[in-house]
Amino acid sequence: MNNKLPAAILFDMGGVLFQVHPREAGYNIVARHVDQLLKRSSGMSPGLLQIEADLKAASRAYGNWKNAQSRRAHCREITHREFWEDFVAADWTEPARSAVVAHASPLCLFLEQNIMERPPTEGALELLQRLAQMGIRTGCISNALSGACSRLLMERYGFDELLGIQIYSDEIGVRKPNPEIFEWATHSLNVAPQDCWYVGDKFDRDVLAGRRAGIGRVVLMLSEETNTGAQVTADPDHIIRTPLELLDLLNR
Repeated sequence: MNNKLPAAILFDMGGVLFQVHPREAGYNIVARHVDQLLKRSSGMSPGLLQIEADLKAASRAYGNWKNAQSRRAHCREITHREFWEDFVAADWTEPARSAVVAHASPLCLFLEQNIMERPPTEGALELLQRLAQMGIRTGCISNALSGACSRLLMERYGFDELLGIQIYSDEIGVRKPNPEIFEWATHSLNVAPQDCWYVGDKFDRDVLAGRRAGIGRVVLMLSEETNTGAQVTADPDHIIRTPLELLDLLNR
């Protein structure tokens, strides 16, 4: 195994740089927002209770769809239009369905902002600062329904200025474990995959993706989601529990 310092380290967002906690009450907030949008734009709404029920069902279906995608060698990301047209509003009237499709991207952003709490992981910002001092480039590669939401969080907490690249699955159309997402990152940072490390929290989306992409070392950081819904397993080179433990690996 190569013992020199990596030229770059790539990070997952949820479960690594940020924590992800469901916010059940957020569905009602989103349902009210959608109900008002429908009444303004189409004059027809299936009603607040139905919208909230369909939003929750869509989130469960999307979760199952994501797990199934991890079985594929070249998996793609769902589009914002597909999420609202097929997963949320499939049984709504045509005017109501067309109205949410017309606002699919801002609605995905609003949904992600309200149904999840995403506080920064303790030590994550300090880790990026230390890596910058060491001259190691960094980037973020994340599966996301709304990369716009992730970018706003990165900016709010000061992560964006420390990351050389941010790549989100909804913006490029492919999702981990598709290795293409790593090709975007390494090309953008002008580094070879074998000279990079990658830190993620899931076996089937992160560890497997790093292996498929030929990343030099793949590090699994344990989170609440590490074993959730795994469809494929692959072995990491290292396992850590906190971001700052990565510095111990680099200093060995």
